[in-house]
Amino acid sequence: MSDGRLGWMTVALALAIVPYAALMAFAHPVADDLAFAAAANVEGFWPALRIQYFSWNGRFASDVLALLDPIQTGSVLAYRLTLFALFLLTFAALYALVRVVTRPALTRREALACALGLGGVYVSQTPALGETFYWFTGAVVYQVACIAGALQIASFLEATRDDVSGTGRRLYAALAAVLIVVVVGLNEVAMLMVVIFYTVAAAWAWRNGRAAVTRTAFVMLAVALGASALVVGSPGNAMRETMYPAHRSLVGSVGNTLLQTVRFGVGWVTSGTLVLATILYLPFAERVAAAQAGLSRLGDRFGVALVALPFAAIPVSVFPAYWATGVLGQHRTVSVGFFAFLMLWFACVTAAIGSGGGGSSIPRRPGLKPAIAAALVAAIGFGGNGYTIAADFLYRRPQRFSAEMDARAAALDACRTASDRACRVPPSVNVPESIFFLDVSPDPTYWINEAYARFYGLRQVQASLSDDHVRH
Repeated sequence: MSDGRLGWMTVALALAIVPYAALMAFAHPVADDLAFAAAANVEGFWPALRIQYFSWNGRFASDVLALLDPIQTGSVLAYRLTLFALFLLTFAALYALVRVVTRPALTRREALACALGLGGVYVSQTPALGETFYWFTGAVVYQVACIAGALQIASFLEATRDDVSGTGRRLYAALAAVLIVVVVGLNEVAMLMVVIFYTVAAAWAWRNGRAAVTRTAFVMLAVALGASALVVGSPGNAMRETMYPAHRSLVGSVGNTLLQTVRFGVGWVTSGTLVLATILYLPFAERVAAAQAGLSRLGDRFGVALVALPFAAIPVSVFPAYWATGVLGQHRTVSVGFFAFLMLWFACVTAAIGSGGGGSSIPRRPGLKPAIAAALVAAIGFGGNGYTIAADFLYRRPQRFSAEMDARAAALDACRTASDRACRVPPSVNVPESIFFLDVSPDPTYWINEAYARFYGLRQVQASLSDDHVRH
């Protein structure tokens, strides 16, 4: 692809992603955001962190971040800017990983285009977009795990490169170790993925006689296992599991995991967006495979069978939820699985292309590339989650929802100022389909109501219902 066409494709991919970022201008704190912020304000940061670890979960890293919710500042703008920063960091982390894996086969501009395409596929097809990007608590538990996970793999790969100085390798190894602790402490799915990754990396390096890489991988595995012990050993895990009587059912967990693996696997691999991105990547894959001996060896050993490997990310992201609670619940854990699926998918496609001269079968009709690129941009912008966002903006649901939430905040502030410790607020009737939101209930003891009441310093908050509350 010529530099001119590559430049236009990069710009077009960036523009297709703009609506996803624009929606953050209408995000508002909800549910756990208010609960964590209230806990930090009332109990204090360290006591609240201790309560989380000993009474609810062992996610020592995500609990720290959740208790630092920007809504504690009282500024919705700070909340939105933080979400936007995490959104940008997602693409920055993807670029860092793509650049490390594809250097020197691809230029920086080509790596940027690949990262934008990869990120575009992710945001357009991820199963829980609203919980992943437009809700701070969900973002720091799950999306930060994706960001830090990509960066720690990039750091590990840099630490094992022969063209990096000894000091550089030690610095990258130290950075990877720190990031591993962070990733493991964010959520259990990321914890499992890190342990599996370094187990496989250590075994592969040992099998291929890479002594230095083997040592580094075993050190990273030891760090991951140590951090995992802090998560698994949390007293809060046992207390949380008592709320789910169907937990730890092996037959049910395995059966449901298999069903969900087929469900999501078929849906992802037949996604037109992924198919288009894969076709467009094939010429790049041939060059990367030629430059990366490790990927070529994987391709030579396993061939096209490697393409089955990405699907392993699905049971890893699904089984823990079924085992711990008996239900899958929200799909934000699957979003982590989808992120890992995409990384593995394109790595395995590259390895398969490099096996036995597999690149010779790549179509060589350059005239098709602009059409495929245009179709990919359209699929990212208007397919999957992009369609939902476009429909939300078309019916002005984000704007109306934001106005409702601003009015609610003003009403709750007025109740607090007037020393009226009981406050009634109308439920939202314009919740966008693409934004995660849990609303207040007529029952003041509902946990969402209690989170609002505690955050605003009120005795109770209750939904006021009327016949006028219908969706526009």
